[in-house]
Amino acid sequence: MFRGYLFSKIEEEMGFWIAAIISGVLFGAAHSLVPAILYDFTLGQLIRSILSNLLGQGILISGVFALLYKKSHTLFVPVLIHAVLDYSSILFIK
Repeated sequence: MFRGYLFSKIEEEMGFWIAAIISGVLFGAAHSLVPAILYDFTLGQLIRSILSNLLGQGILISGVFALLYKKSHTLFVPVLIHAVLDYSSILFIK
């Protein structure tokens, strides 16, 4: 959704870096919603999680994923790396 559609459409109109930033902000914010629902975050915790994810998983990681997508010409590469990162983070929780 973020790279296959949103990033591609924004890139057509505004260029690579603007598309990476906008899709990254939305990517990071979306990654805050699942933990907020699972762990019943307060509003303050949700806001902190969104701000944290905007810098980590949002703009920075999304930029890397966008570069991987552009270089590989397939969504498989960034999706695979994202899955590996998510899986490895689950292994180290608790």
